Amino acid sequence: MQSLDEYKNFVSTIKDPLERLDEIEAFLEFLENPRTEIEGHYDMGSISREAYETESQELDSYFNWGMPQISALKTEHADIINKRAKKAWSGHKRLKFPVVWNRESYNKIEPEIRTAGRKGDWIEWLLGNLTEGKEEYWTYEDRILNAAQLRSETTPQVLQHGLIILRE
Repeated sequence: MQSLDEYKNFVSTIKDPLERLDEIEAFLEFLENPRTEIEGHYDMGSISREAYETESQELDSYFNWGMPQISALKTEHADIINKRAKKAWSGHKRLKFPVVWNRESYNKIEPEIRTAGRKGDWIEWLLGNLTEGKEEYWTYEDRILNAAQLRSETTPQVLQHGLIILRE
């Protein structure tokens, strides 16, 4: 894991406040798993108290820095956060359209999009937010992945490969 100072430097390069907010929220959500694992290892006696405290303090430093950042961004940019929520797909707060990961998720969401008469817009949006990856893999841009990860706290459907379908 990168140091807090390295992470702060990275976050400071994100100029869009909504993307910065999503990045910090997604990263802190991601850190919940290591925090739980550290507590579990300590409870089972597989790490010393000193190691537990050291690792916990390191993780806590991210939360101690990040939570006030999130609050400040939400307060300072409440207007654009609300505008984004109004432009989001029904039931979503961040994304203009639902994200799909494979043919199965596409088949679940496509009828709703088609019924709304927005299939062309949706496909154009999906393609515009994909990045060609190494070999045959493609991925969504980080800002889309962060928003998708944050959306999962409401109604996740985890696929075999651990990705999340955004669906009500």
